[in-house]
Amino acid sequence: MRKLILSASSISAYKACPIRFRNAYVYGIRPVEDKESQRVGKNWHSILEVASLEPGNTCPQHKDDIPSEECPICAGSGYIPDDIMEAVVRVLNKAYADIEFNDPEAKEIERLTLLYALMGYRWHYGDKIELTVVREQYFSLPLLNPDTGHPVPNVFIEGRIDKLIELANGMAVKEHKSTSKSIDPDSTYWSHLNLDTQTSMYIYAARRMQLADLKLDELLPGGDGNPLINTVKYDVYHKPQISPRKLTQADSKKFVETGEYMGQKFDLTMSDESNPEGKYYVNDVQAIIEPGKKEGTFAIRETPEMFAARFLQDITERPEFYFRCVELTRTDVEMKAFEWQLYDIAKDMQSKIRANRWWYNESACEATFRCDYIEQCYNLQVVDPDHIPNGFKCIFNRKEDE
Repeated sequence: MRKLILSASSISAYKACPIRFRNAYVYGIRPVEDKESQRVGKNWHSILEVASLEPGNTCPQHKDDIPSEECPICAGSGYIPDDIMEAVVRVLNKAYADIEFNDPEAKEIERLTLLYALMGYRWHYGDKIELTVVREQYFSLPLLNPDTGHPVPNVFIEGRIDKLIELANGMAVKEHKSTSKSIDPDSTYWSHLNLDTQTSMYIYAARRMQLADLKLDELLPGGDGNPLINTVKYDVYHKPQISPRKLTQADSKKFVETGEYMGQKFDLTMSDESNPEGKYYVNDVQAIIEPGKKEGTFAIRETPEMFAARFLQDITERPEFYFRCVELTRTDVEMKAFEWQLYDIAKDMQSKIRANRWWYNESACEATFRCDYIEQCYNLQVVDPDHIPNGFKCIFNRKEDE
């Protein structure tokens, strides 16, 4: 391995289990399909980014080439649409068109949940969203020896900062996250972030770029009285804990009579108007009907759009359950300690890579989530570039890329 990359994810994998780190970041063997959490997180980032674009501006996808009708943002016009949600819908549609689900309804529920979550997010925050100075700032910085300040050969820290925003007292990093964990103020989710590698790494990288006359220097000069970045605004979306449900018989009857559900109007049609238990179509999607015990009674199960309407209403009733943004800071002392942590972790990684000796952390196999490599480890299977398990791929195309 000629070059060692320290990222928040590679460090997390190494801390959890050296075998997990080796498989994913030394051998580059990864699952072919993303997990649900990865897929939702990636698409949440994507639509937040699109929604923050300024209508009327040039489409960021076509700054240097001819606009294409295939572009989901501008649809070939070359400009951000006046109604930014049109672009959001197109981006989501394109993303999910390329994803295979065994259950088409589950796919539609996931897509609509993201769309309605964004609608709720925009309603909740309104004009409170800060001025974005830099978007999607990629960094690749040489690791420094904390004693000498000199670069460590062939070791780099890399990542991508969601945004750099303007605050009253300077600049801050802003990170968008999605989670299934509670984000209540007293939740351990927030106290855990005091130890979070990514939070510290992104502040550290932003400060390094401020001080090194790199790309951010024009916008974020480290001198001239401008303070070094020491804050992350951690903007979190709590994924819903509700799922499609069956309406009561009374609510089903009311819905059939009015076409209204959770404050929204739906186009409701039926295949046989003489049979109240027949097929109902809600916005052209067939609803599942469960006959009641008494003749003429029935219960309708929510279609994906009906569920999304209930989800949006739930957001309006308790927005803090779904969205919370907290400022996290790091002191200069903490940043110096973090620099040493990076240095020590890199040395540990290099020692194992050179010796090609690795150990399992059996306590991490099913801790928090089920490890991608659990089947191979439990069955003592060999995993390396010459032995890639089914359902996995090697992201390194050539040996020298490793």
